[in-house]
Amino acid sequence: MSETMKQITSTILEAAQRHARAEYPREACGLVVGDSYRPCRNEAADPMQDFEIATQVYLDAEATGDLPAVVHSHPDGPHAPSEVDCRAQAASGLPWVILPLDAECMFQPITFDSHEATP
Repeated sequence: MSETMKQITSTILEAAQRHARAEYPREACGLVVGDSYRPCRNEAADPMQDFEIATQVYLDAEATGDLPAVVHSHPDGPHAPSEVDCRAQAASGLPWVILPLDAECMFQPITFDSHEATP
């Protein structure tokens, strides 16, 4: 189990998965702030393919001093970080969690940062 997933409780993961399911087939996105999941509005021009969290929402979460992870879904795959995900994760300096899902199933979460990528 990755260090990131050790910080993410089952309650946080379940909340993020509910959000991903509710947003399907759009990409869901949110932030783990402290010990809770905060769903965010996907501000991307094409929320079916990308996600974007409003800058002020991100800054407000970062200002808490306890922002352990960024979460987003991959509706209908892929079950791995994209090149865009990897670049954005490196720029953020935070671990990311991807929630792969399709119309019927929620798959194993994927966590990654600049040093790891684990299912």
